[in-house]
Amino acid sequence: MKYFKLLLVFFIISIISKSLANTAGEYKEINREIEVAFNCWMEGQPKCAHTKAHNAYKKSLKINYDRGVMDSIRILLASEHPDIEAILDSTIYKYAQNTPNEYHSLLLYYRCLLLNNKKNYKEARYYLNKSLSIAQKINSSSLINLYNISSEFILLLQNKQENFNFILTSVKNIEESSYLFDLGVITLPLINFYIQNDHQKAKILTDLMIEKFKKSDIIYIKTLLQFNKALLLFEDGKIEESLEIYHVSYEMFKKMGNERFQVVVLNNIGWAYKIIGDTYNALLSYLKALEIQSGIGRRNAYIIDNIGEIYYDMGNYTEAIKYYKKAIKTSLESDNTHIIAASTVNIAKSLIQQDKIEEAEKRLKYAESLAKEPMYGNEIANIHLYRSIIFRKKNELNKQFVEINKALSYTNKINKMYRADILFNTALYYKDQKNYNKSLIYLFDSYKTLNALGEKNLISKVVREIASIYLLNNDLEKSNKYYNEYIKIQDYKNRMLQKTSSIQLNYEIKNREKAIALLEKDKRINKLEITRQRWIMGILIVVFFIISILIYIINREKNKVKGFLSIINKELAIAKKIQDSIIPKTVPHLNHVTVDAKYIPMEQVGGDFYDFHVIDENKFGIFISDVSGHGIPAALIASMIKIAFFTLKKYAQDPKELIRRLNNILSDKIKGRFITAGYMLVDLEKNKVIYASAGHPPIYIYKKEEKSLAEFIAKGMLIGYNEKEEYDEISINVKKGDKIILYTDGIIEAFNNKGEIFGESRVKNIIVKNGENTIYDVSNSLIKSIIHWIKTEKKIKYMNDDITLIGLEIK
Repeated sequence: MKYFKLLLVFFIISIISKSLANTAGEYKEINREIEVAFNCWMEGQPKCAHTKAHNAYKKSLKINYDRGVMDSIRILLASEHPDIEAILDSTIYKYAQNTPNEYHSLLLYYRCLLLNNKKNYKEARYYLNKSLSIAQKINSSSLINLYNISSEFILLLQNKQENFNFILTSVKNIEESSYLFDLGVITLPLINFYIQNDHQKAKILTDLMIEKFKKSDIIYIKTLLQFNKALLLFEDGKIEESLEIYHVSYEMFKKMGNERFQVVVLNNIGWAYKIIGDTYNALLSYLKALEIQSGIGRRNAYIIDNIGEIYYDMGNYTEAIKYYKKAIKTSLESDNTHIIAASTVNIAKSLIQQDKIEEAEKRLKYAESLAKEPMYGNEIANIHLYRSIIFRKKNELNKQFVEINKALSYTNKINKMYRADILFNTALYYKDQKNYNKSLIYLFDSYKTLNALGEKNLISKVVREIASIYLLNNDLEKSNKYYNEYIKIQDYKNRMLQKTSSIQLNYEIKNREKAIALLEKDKRINKLEITRQRWIMGILIVVFFIISILIYIINREKNKVKGFLSIINKELAIAKKIQDSIIPKTVPHLNHVTVDAKYIPMEQVGGDFYDFHVIDENKFGIFISDVSGHGIPAALIASMIKIAFFTLKKYAQDPKELIRRLNNILSDKIKGRFITAGYMLVDLEKNKVIYASAGHPPIYIYKKEEKSLAEFIAKGMLIGYNEKEEYDEISINVKKGDKIILYTDGIIEAFNNKGEIFGESRVKNIIVKNGENTIYDVSNSLIKSIIHWIKTEKKIKYMNDDITLIGLEIK
């Protein structure tokens, strides 16, 4: 964004907002027109802003309404009216004929800003000196302060050393009565520091301005400064801190009734939540912003595009494209080329994910025709990035190398997120070339950037690739470390996605009409209203005829659907019978141990499985597993596990070997899925248990003598991750009265209707609370608490995963 436009975001909004609040009687009509022009500019509709502001300008000149002249010129300046130079020059000439005043001085200053933008610093200084000369004649301390700081800023733009201490001193000297002028120009160096990534100076300046206005009753300016502080914290990767201040800013703008800035803040809040992977709160923020926004304008286009980004992160590329297209449609109405280019690039990246390469290439070509330097750095870098991905898919390595290097040339000029994505794809190029060391350099550079931001989407892919390269280098320890980190990030993302899907569905059902009215407003409605009565009878007849046909078709198809449902239900019933046959009907009954088992599938059939193998009266094995996913596919894999476990019973006294062989058997048969599994050998003669695990949750043992709960984890990767994986086992001594709990993650990850998980701490508390009771009491209490937890307000159970629990008590 250009310098003077950034200045006017603070400067013009402050001045115009105040002047509009003080509307005088005969100037009311002009002020109303200026307000409309101001709204058009804020909503990204420059043509509307030009027309309304120019009309207000001509009317104000005619009746010598100075405030109207100045306010309309500020809008023409900010919205880049094509004739702004001529308008300014003619107005300066008119005011030069009268006694020097602050308006003449400010007009000369605006001319200076225009010349700054063209980097004509010599002439800019000439106009600035003329402005200063008038300010000194009329003894305006606020204007003198304004121009002195601007003089420092021109030196800064000329790449000369700015006097930072002078700028700080000027802030301290701001008089509250003149804050509109002084605060406006202070944003000049502040913006420059922000653009140059000198966040330290920007932060010092912002904090000083916040302190300056701490005791002031100018809530509007205080809130704007807090918003700016949140922006700087976000850029420095302190997202949690920035979110706190964003929320405070939102509440303040809400109290003031400033809906426009509520939308701006909510949009930033949504983006911050997106970065840390909290798609649930990101989507809530965007939807709330859409509800507040009353028209279809620039802010709407950005928010709609951001909603598309949420769907992209969720892997729902069809829905993402739908929102990107809505953003483009909205932007065409408001002549917002920037978001058209950005959303077009986003459509291309979604098409690539759907393997629609030819269509994606056309979209990138169109985006390239719109994206021009320097304002489109992010878009140009992404165009090269996604072209490199296309060439990678086509196996055209030379072209991929050229495009990825073009993208890399922008990494110091663009958004940190985009930079990290480019580094990640560069690493993939070198991985394909089997240059693993160089690939790791780029991966860790990307990882460092994303980790500093607290980002949770792209970083999971980066961590997974780091793990895979260490595996290719036979460094199993580091591979295991990063793959465990990948699993934790994925678990977090999956929980967020489950909440997001629920809230989005709920929103669309409750607010469908409002969303359609907001996003797809059609100007033709007014024209249709004129002829509505004439057509209404004809429409009713057609509707009646169509409904009659639809009723006939529905009744005919209804019978077909019933038939299909009958077949499906029969197949599900058969699948359920098969699964019922593989789940043990009873538990082992031995002299020195009590065993209890609970199994609740999420759907009619599930992916959890458990089994027992009695070796003799003092030894038996317990096997438990959880297949990724649910329903029939997961149940089929569970059946495979049953068969594999049966064939491996000869290894029942060697837990780690049993798990290793199970992984070896199943790895090439479950492509695209993973299994967590645990196997425990209970040796009652030696009073110990031996346990091996393939990425399964830890086991809990309640020690009766110590009246305490211990947690045990056996190291090992998921089944299906690496066919040649080796596994560890742990040996634990047990005594009479000790209780052992094995379970699947459906227990700790059970959601309630608020989106909160049951969690490990609740599981542990229930075990400890019932530790002195029987194992049946422990397991029954756990299951009862989980069922209560997942019941909705309508008393309907909502399960997001299968639940399996096995408990045993040493007697």
